Amino acid sequence: MNARHVESANGWTIEKEANHVSTVWTRPVAGTGLTVDIRIGDVEAILVHVIRSER
Repeated sequence: MNARHVESANGWTIEKEANHVSTVWTRPVAGTGLTVDIRIGDVEAILVHVIRSER
């Protein structure tokens, strides 16, 4: 691990900070008025879909 990452209880790497030389960025969720810190890419597409369908 380095200064920007920690390990979760299940062993996954977690970034400590969004929007700072990372793959985690604060993004708006269209149609909800929400913003979330989310890993960009495929994970973003799936989680945004889930958030929108639950709202």
